[in-house]
Amino acid sequence: MSNKFVATVFSTITAVLSIATPALAQYPGYTKIDETSYAIYLLKNDSIRIFNRRMHEVSYEQVTAMKPGQQKDSAYLISTYKASCVTGTITMIENTSYSATHQRLLTDDNPTVLPDRGDNDSFAVVRDMICKNSASSL
Repeated sequence: MSNKFVATVFSTITAVLSIATPALAQYPGYTKIDETSYAIYLLKNDSIRIFNRRMHEVSYEQVTAMKPGQQKDSAYLISTYKASCVTGTITMIENTSYSATHQRLLTDDNPTVLPDRGDNDSFAVVRDMICKNSASSL
């Protein structure tokens, strides 16, 4: 997959999510989407890492180095997904559940669908934008 294609996909996601989620901040190498309950990091290697809460002043290296369940500033790594711009799917590759709530959200019943918070559709927006742009750009 070309870097140009990946950049196009992520810039499109960023543009859409800047409307859907006002607290959007970009950092070198990844995009951080701040949510009330989750922090989603779209990494430059096409993976998506989800934490239970936002981490302040966290570096790209810290985000990529954290292991499932590892804690930093009360934030836990919940799961990691791999976005496939060829198949248009997002597959869970790591999953850590540390509460009953997250156990319900992070089920393996359908690992190609990002979990929804219930009161916010941002996970579905990320999933749909990656799949839509991947398919239209191939």
